[in-house]
Amino acid sequence: MKSKKHLSFSTKVVAVVSGFLLVVDLAIGTIMMVTSIKRMQGVIQNKVLEVSATAAALLDGDSIKALTKDDHDNKTEPYMKAYNTLSAFKTSAVDGHGELAFIYVLVQREDNKIVFSIDPSDDPGVFLEEETIYTTALLNAFKGQPGFDDQAYQDRWGLLYTGYAPIFGSDKETVKAVACADVWASWYQREVTTNGLAMFIMTFVTILLGGGVALTLAGRIKGRLDALNGEMIDLQEDVELLLKDIREPANIYGIDTKDESETIGEIAALKEQIGSARIGLKKYIAYMHKQAYTDQLTGIGNRNGYFEKTSALDEKIKNGENPKFSLVLFDIDLLKEVNDSYGHEVGDKNIESIGKAVSKIFGEGRSFRIGGDEIAVILEDINEEETKKLIEEFEVTFAKENPDGIAKYGFSTSKGYASFDPEIDEDYSNVFKRADKNMYAEKAKYHSKIKAKKEKK
Repeated sequence: MKSKKHLSFSTKVVAVVSGFLLVVDLAIGTIMMVTSIKRMQGVIQNKVLEVSATAAALLDGDSIKALTKDDHDNKTEPYMKAYNTLSAFKTSAVDGHGELAFIYVLVQREDNKIVFSIDPSDDPGVFLEEETIYTTALLNAFKGQPGFDDQAYQDRWGLLYTGYAPIFGSDKETVKAVACADVWASWYQREVTTNGLAMFIMTFVTILLGGGVALTLAGRIKGRLDALNGEMIDLQEDVELLLKDIREPANIYGIDTKDESETIGEIAALKEQIGSARIGLKKYIAYMHKQAYTDQLTGIGNRNGYFEKTSALDEKIKNGENPKFSLVLFDIDLLKEVNDSYGHEVGDKNIESIGKAVSKIFGEGRSFRIGGDEIAVILEDINEEETKKLIEEFEVTFAKENPDGIAKYGFSTSKGYASFDPEIDEDYSNVFKRADKNMYAEKAKYHSKIKAKKEKK
């Protein structure tokens, strides 16, 4: 009876140890797979939003809002200018192929219907007549908030996901139109599924390896428990041997020092394996997080990182913490003229150079590209005097490191800054408005100088 009881106990120990190790492997694998899929979705959506935001930054909202059917039919200069800008983006009319399927502009008529405006695709929407499919992200874009569809929608062109970016008028506040970038739902799902499948295979292999280690270790434990059962039976039959074993405790269980060392070594190896998997998971999550929050052209933060930072500041202001921070806004001067004269490659180089210079002077993690030609720098725990010194340092350093670009292409920025004042600022947006106003005042002076130079010539 005792033999059966101890055999049952050893079986339970093996089952518990094996089950625990397999559950740990499954949990790690599931977390890795779910996190990977979410990050991949975030990366794709961010790329689509960057395309639509870049297109929106290159377009003149007032001009697009004023377009009529005559402009479309007669291919007037304002119409063709916007048309050619959108045509510069790569498009694919073949369902399921290519990252970007279509790029186009939507406007809101006086009757509040949202209709197609400029559409450079082979099968465009009917100009100012054909309505689009209404989604939450689209409606929010007309309120000034860029976004991406949560679900794919089906229209006459196919099953698509869309990213939306508002096109503002000259006042920088009124939304005149929305730039839309479509991607095929089949391509989107294929990218997510492929990434998820890769993580599933990694998880499956991890479980197999972990299961193998668990079974090996559990088998050894069971062997030792079985040996213990045999010794217990022998001890019942021979009291003298039991007394002898009590006097020599190292041999009570029939396990020598070498066996104990092996068991400890196996447990240490298993611990090391789980620790390595945990470290690898942390590194992967950190990499995907960086991809989702980094602007691919400049290497500084993107709109996702910017909104996360401003939300945190708003939360502190709401809680009465009165955070100490300053905001510096940069707007790249004459970027459109540079693109038109020297090509978008030079314009991108302009953006990249300024983005890296801003990061170098103001420090990593503080700068964000929030539009095609706009960069925001949020400086925490820095007063206004220190902010001025950093701006001056930026101007000197950038001019020194980019003399050829400044002379040939006219690389320069208009800047504006403001510091949080708890006496007048209810939230972050108040600080932004003051910095934005100061920036446009400087930009107006810059354009006046350019105009005066042209008139002299």
